[in-house]
Amino acid sequence: MMQPMQGLTGDYRLTGTASYTIEGAISSEPVSGTLSIFAGSSPQYYYFLERTNKGRIGFLTTHTNTRFSIESVQDYTRVGSATYFGYLDNNSQGTVENDSIVYDRYADTENVGITSPTGERITFSKKIRKHVHLVATR
Repeated sequence: MMQPMQGLTGDYRLTGTASYTIEGAISSEPVSGTLSIFAGSSPQYYYFLERTNKGRIGFLTTHTNTRFSIESVQDYTRVGSATYFGYLDNNSQGTVENDSIVYDRYADTENVGITSPTGERITFSKKIRKHVHLVATR
């Protein structure tokens, strides 16, 4: 059994739920896959790489004792044939426990835009709130 913050690097089995709020309607679906954790430039930083049935995302985490915050990084939500992009917000955080890592990621696509490869600016008028709750175990 690992102690919090000791031996954190490595691969974990990942399970959880992705919930989407689209124009007031809420839907959820299961998430499963692998979380790989890499040591950062100092003992308080780690890099998390999620590979799930919903895609792949990597982000930097900043740890204080057994709690950590997730740095803002671009995330996406696929709805039908459209993909919406947004950034993780400040509420994205988690905890390191004796036998698991539990965290929540939140993204909101309101007032978010991207630039296409041809230079065209694309913006989104549909508000989508994404909440992903995950549990990582060895």
